[in-house]
Amino acid sequence: MAGGIYHVVLRGNACEPIFFHEKDRNQLNHMLAEGLQRYQCRLHAFCWMTNHLHAAIQVSNQPLSGLMCWLGSRYARYINRSRSRTGHLFERRHRAELVADDEYLLNLVRYIHRNPVKAGLVADPAEYPWSSHRCYLGTETLSWVTTRAVLCCFSDSTVKARRQFLQFMTAGTDWTPTEKKQAPTHEGEVLRTDELAMTCLVRPTHRELVTRLDEIVKTYCESAGINATAVTGRGRQRDAARARSQICSRALLNGTATLGELANYFGRAPEVISRGIARYSGAGSPTRND
Repeated sequence: MAGGIYHVVLRGNACEPIFFHEKDRNQLNHMLAEGLQRYQCRLHAFCWMTNHLHAAIQVSNQPLSGLMCWLGSRYARYINRSRSRTGHLFERRHRAELVADDEYLLNLVRYIHRNPVKAGLVADPAEYPWSSHRCYLGTETLSWVTTRAVLCCFSDSTVKARRQFLQFMTAGTDWTPTEKKQAPTHEGEVLRTDELAMTCLVRPTHRELVTRLDEIVKTYCESAGINATAVTGRGRQRDAARARSQICSRALLNGTATLGELANYFGRAPEVISRGIARYSGAGSPTRND
């Protein structure tokens, strides 16, 4: 589901370790950073345990399975080479559950970060180096971890949001993902992508959103030498369609607008916007010929 946030779990085969040394976790970090960029995904939280991993991943126009198959197979080959082993590293295909709302997302991030505490590895999540918890506290920076969506649920002020997030981490620690019914994931069911994925963000007013999108369109079109009216109008020129799709892809990826908001702005059905993004994904920005 484009724009959806998923709780992803990947376990070692027969509960065996998937990490053997510190360098293995570092290697997965590097691979994941590359994979997020390659598949245009965002990572909201993660925790690397010894025999399994947890992650909260938001997809764009490409399915989650693409990233996870690429990451899982590449990391498994790395482990098999480095340890001169053969066979399956992971027990089965990754498990992924769609995050239905902001309450679920907040509890999920807390659950992920508290995994090492629950396992008795540390007394405080901040003591564990292989999770995104320190990124939320501001004591560590990982360019491939996105904290804005969760922190904005607490406050517009980063300092205040981090303080309230830390307080939240100590409350309600018995929550588990199974306590909340999994959100519908099949096409045709009632929950829409934009309502699911963006509900936790502080949304701008309609006027603010239009102003932001106007500026994005203007900047893109000026750099590409394209008429902005052609991009926002009803025309179907190829260059304009490509520009429109790339603008939409970027707006979805950085959280500027939801799929529904982009559809309203450009006067097209959400399905048309989605198909355009898929068609022109990775096509690159057009450049001037002068």
